[in-house]
Amino acid sequence: MRSGLAIFDLDGSLVDRDTGFSSWVDGFVVKRGLGAAARRDIARLDRRIRERGRFFAELVAVLHLDDDPDGLWAEYRSAMPGLTPGFPGVVEGLQTLKAEGWGLAVLSNGQADNQLGKLREAGILELFDLCRISGDTGLRKPDPASFIDLLTAAEVSAGPEVWMVGDDPRLDIRGAAEVGVSTLWISHGRDWPADLPGPTVTAGDPAEALQRLRR
Repeated sequence: MRSGLAIFDLDGSLVDRDTGFSSWVDGFVVKRGLGAAARRDIARLDRRIRERGRFFAELVAVLHLDDDPDGLWAEYRSAMPGLTPGFPGVVEGLQTLKAEGWGLAVLSNGQADNQLGKLREAGILELFDLCRISGDTGLRKPDPASFIDLLTAAEVSAGPEVWMVGDDPRLDIRGAAEVGVSTLWISHGRDWPADLPGPTVTAGDPAEALQRLRR
């Protein structure tokens, strides 16, 4: 049974961001008396624009809202932690890794209040030795500098016992592989993109990923 440093993506890897976002959209649409067309527009924007500052600026423009985009973004960051559930098996899996001597870290794009709030609401924040959030560091995945920054903060070097666990082939897996970190992709039933070199290991869901690390 091995141990090392396990670096985790957050959204889609530890917490169910899609469920949380869907709940936020439901409340947003009802509060403003919007309809099905607005839901579709929001879903399209969400798929197209990852960075939330740009997302809310576009949202206000597309839906012809009077809201201040920065105000909406702040409301979103306040609401999302309470709407975003942890995936099944994550708490127990992380506790087991911790007990076996693994170092645990989070590397996430986003704003710290939102992302750390999700970890806190999921009951897992205290299990991590280190959390590096792009809103604080100014470094976004897949920039290799974001991975190097975390390794430097953890005082470890890249190698086979350092693992990046994530659900995004490009942001998480390709970015980590470029700096020599082992990679564990959470597929959620998807096929791996044909244009990318494959991950070290694949798991179907977060609970399985946590189990695979121990083998």
